[in-house]
Amino acid sequence: MSERLNRKDLKHDKFVEEVGTAYSFARQNQRRLLAISAAILLLALSVAGWFGYQSRQETKGQSRLAEGIEIMNVPVTETPAPGSVQKSYKTEDEKVAKAEPIFKDVVSKYGGSDAASIADLYLARIAAWRGDIASARPRLERFVASHREHLLAAPAQMSLYEMRIEAGEAKAVTAELEAELKKEESLVPHDSILALLASSYQRLGDRAKAAEMNRRIITEYPDSAYFLDAQRQLPPA
Repeated sequence: MSERLNRKDLKHDKFVEEVGTAYSFARQNQRRLLAISAAILLLALSVAGWFGYQSRQETKGQSRLAEGIEIMNVPVTETPAPGSVQKSYKTEDEKVAKAEPIFKDVVSKYGGSDAASIADLYLARIAAWRGDIASARPRLERFVASHREHLLAAPAQMSLYEMRIEAGEAKAVTAELEAELKKEESLVPHDSILALLASSYQRLGDRAKAAEMNRRIITEYPDSAYFLDAQRQLPPA
């Protein structure tokens, strides 16, 4: 049981790290992107007022979102290092209780903005962490459906696959993943698809196919983040 919980914690931490990294990149390039958008929209003077309002709303939403993300990135530790000035939380529950109202505030006040969409992703993972899949799943589905070109679309889609596997939909997910694997380009990278397939086949009790997926990761994607995990899951030779 503890091993399963640890694996879930690792998935949660990995998601938060992916979202945080992608968000930071987008944040750094936001000024340039907004400048390009502004240049285009200036040609349509009739919508200049609307754009100004939307831009202000997005800026406010991003600022508020950053507060929540900063909290989520703080480590959980019962005994902070002596002399440490960094804020810390004793439990994950304490940290989430601090960040969750901020994400809800962004969603309610800045609906339709990129900040609200990302805040909704965090709310999805918080719900999944609590075991509330009924709440998490539609949030992730909504994001993937409307933001397929977004930096966070792939992590969100991966989370959906993982949830469905955990919920007993491994057979259907396996068929979908096998189809995605045959495409030259897919939303989720192929090494990630192989890792998901290994997990799905394992859930279905097909250890041979699970091992095949892990071997493919090792041979085809030696630089993959899943390489070591794939090695550990292979049966002894």
